[in-house]
Amino acid sequence: MATVAASAHHANRHSKKHHRGLDIAARAGYAAHGLVYALIAVFAIDAAFGGGGDQAQGPKGSISSIAQTGFGTVLLVILAIGLMAYGLMRLWQGTADPANHGTDAKGIGVRLGRVGSGLMQLGLSFYALSLAFGWFSGATSGGGGAQSLTARVLSWPGGAWIIGALGIGIVVGGLVQLKKAITADFMDELPTDARHKGWVKHTGRAGFASRFVVFSIVGVFLVVAAVQSNPDQARGLGGALRTLQQQTFGPWVLGVVALGLLAFAMTRAIFARYKTFPIQDN
Repeated sequence: MATVAASAHHANRHSKKHHRGLDIAARAGYAAHGLVYALIAVFAIDAAFGGGGDQAQGPKGSISSIAQTGFGTVLLVILAIGLMAYGLMRLWQGTADPANHGTDAKGIGVRLGRVGSGLMQLGLSFYALSLAFGWFSGATSGGGGAQSLTARVLSWPGGAWIIGALGIGIVVGGLVQLKKAITADFMDELPTDARHKGWVKHTGRAGFASRFVVFSIVGVFLVVAAVQSNPDQARGLGGALRTLQQQTFGPWVLGVVALGLLAFAMTRAIFARYKTFPIQDN
């Protein structure tokens, strides 16, 4: 009996250490994801109201700005580790399905979205490490990245269908962001003390609503690129923000969306601080 009790105690300690490690990694991931969105928002606000012209940037352009700071290499490595943790968490959510989305069409769609998000964050992590250690020269703003990648895929057999499906998937992802903004169901994964802070709900709603706007623009342009077989129609997140800037009252529209993205960055910081585990969806 003593041996069994000792084994159970050892297993319990191992489990606690395992969960503590996952907890730390997940919180670092949320913090890194929030930092990227904070940089995107700052560039967009500057472009809208600060005379920044065409300075609205996507994730890559925002990450490359860190390389120009005094502690660029260190900050990029820290950011890369956080993004890697976030990406692995998303992959785990999509494959292990801790939220029990299941294997029906809707569940598979949600889980594929998690996997896609995870791969994207891992790509950004690799990009940050590449900048930190000079694995390739130059830093791109990401302005033509979506177009060059779209052109490559369009050259494949059935490439237009792939791009079209991706665009539709991103639009659906945008609608999921809108649902979160309307229902505020992201609050379910926060502890009671955080849920009772009214500003947390309003901040999250503004953040997810802004993500709905940019996701919708990116998705629609990808569908147009697929239908027209024209990669020049493709837009990444930075391109979506610049598209907003070019519309009537564009600077004001861009400014409002940028403030929403800043709210999303704050929401990620809230999740990094308060989020309950095991990890679910948001």
